Amino acid sequence: MGQWHRSGWTWIDSSPILLLLFVFVVLTLTGCASPQCPNEPLAGDRDPAHGYRFENLDVGAGNTDDVFVCLTFSGGGTRAGAMAYGVLTGLRDAALPLGDQSARGEFEGPGSLLDEVDLISSVSGGSFVAMYYALFRDRTFDEEFKDAFLYRNIQRDLMVATFNPANLVRLPFIGLDRIDLAADLYSDTIFESHTFGDLISSPGTRPFVVVNATNMATGRRFEFTQGDFDLLGSDMNTMPCGWATAASSAFPFLLSPLRLQYHAGAAADTAIMDILNDPSADERRRRRYHWARMIARSPEAPASSTDEGEAPLGAWQAHELDSEQHRFLYLLDGGISDNLGLDYVINAYRNGPIAHLIDQGRIKRLVVIVVDAGNQLPSQIERGQAAPGLFVVGYKTATIGIDNHTEVRIDLLQSLLQSAPRTRDQVLSYAAALREHVPEVPDPTLPGWARVEPYVVHVSLNDVTDEDLRERLLRMPTRFTLPKPDVDLIIETSRDLLLRDEEFVRLLRDLALESGHPESGLPVAGTNVGR
Repeated sequence: MGQWHRSGWTWIDSSPILLLLFVFVVLTLTGCASPQCPNEPLAGDRDPAHGYRFENLDVGAGNTDDVFVCLTFSGGGTRAGAMAYGVLTGLRDAALPLGDQSARGEFEGPGSLLDEVDLISSVSGGSFVAMYYALFRDRTFDEEFKDAFLYRNIQRDLMVATFNPANLVRLPFIGLDRIDLAADLYSDTIFESHTFGDLISSPGTRPFVVVNATNMATGRRFEFTQGDFDLLGSDMNTMPCGWATAASSAFPFLLSPLRLQYHAGAAADTAIMDILNDPSADERRRRRYHWARMIARSPEAPASSTDEGEAPLGAWQAHELDSEQHRFLYLLDGGISDNLGLDYVINAYRNGPIAHLIDQGRIKRLVVIVVDAGNQLPSQIERGQAAPGLFVVGYKTATIGIDNHTEVRIDLLQSLLQSAPRTRDQVLSYAAALREHVPEVPDPTLPGWARVEPYVVHVSLNDVTDEDLRERLLRMPTRFTLPKPDVDLIIETSRDLLLRDEEFVRLLRDLALESGHPESGLPVAGTNVGR
């Protein structure tokens, strides 16, 4: 398994002096007025039918729930973005078998697996590609997006914006942080000032994109969905998409945390009450429960508690947002809490929208494609006699924990999904034995989740077979600028890695057999990338 190389910008590799100067200047620019916050309050009570939620998006033309496709895009700067882009092109080039066309409603165009993508969970560099595709769909494959992000020197443009005389004045006097400059830059020059409300109104269809950041106060994942914004008492429809990608890529030290505001009122109070009083045992182990408990002020909360120190279910009847202690939420790079963007998918499968669709019998095949921009290159730290410098120590301190959880998450995902075919085989074997020996006993019922056929595809540059090509790719830094030929090489290689992946090929063959067209050709991949 590949280990992800974070989403931070490795300016240490390119210009240490420039990095020192940049960090010194931006760290000295501190706000002295009321800070800016891009999230507006939610009017009235919380409404589950309002806001950016999975349930509020239509399936869309050309999509079916039969084949439910989830993508996760890791962080890793432009390299991660190019990998995500390459996988999207591979899905676009993977034509659905002819027999599947009749099940796709009124959609008459040639179908591809890209049409079947239902969910994208992203981190940092991968979030730019995910968000752009959610907004603009086919425009993603025009040169326009490549010029706006993949081929662009984002680092240079951020430094130019920071040292712009107008912004040097704005930073200390209107409470503007350097992350705000990045957010405005992304919003204006990449995402055309679109908000999450635009994702609901147009196109208003899947894929549902979850941009992940890290909550500084809890150390846990924060997701840009209305479900999380409910706890802020905030309306996510007005949130600029560019600000979400800025939070997701706010690597510590290089960018300040992105700040959101808690809005006291009925919306936040209702959200807190609903979560804390949820009778589901699973809910008490979930991220939002711990967050809601931290921000709640409940004068009527009982003194007694469980062995885990938590109040009994149903005990939080009178409470509200503690707006004195919790005024602002600060967000860091999403890779700190979930470097692959897998947590949302895992939770959705356990007790979320994926689980609900499975319970309704709507999903036959569940596909999870993990795009992992990590590397396994040997560290150079042990070559030198001198102790590592301050920046190297700080960088490793911030990222060691990230690396240690990468393989664990992939293993957990595979274990969860592979339990379905194992259980199915066991139940079917048991049913056959019953029919042979005690035919009067009815066959056991197969649980819905065990009827789903899972496919886990792991796209990693570590799996390139050509040694020279693999080392060249893995040595490309994870900063937000790469030469155009390098970007194109990553795109092409990632596309081919997807199309050659054994699980992906198995999916296409299974779909072809099911359609009655087993002769349907597989897309052609390049060379030197086979597993």
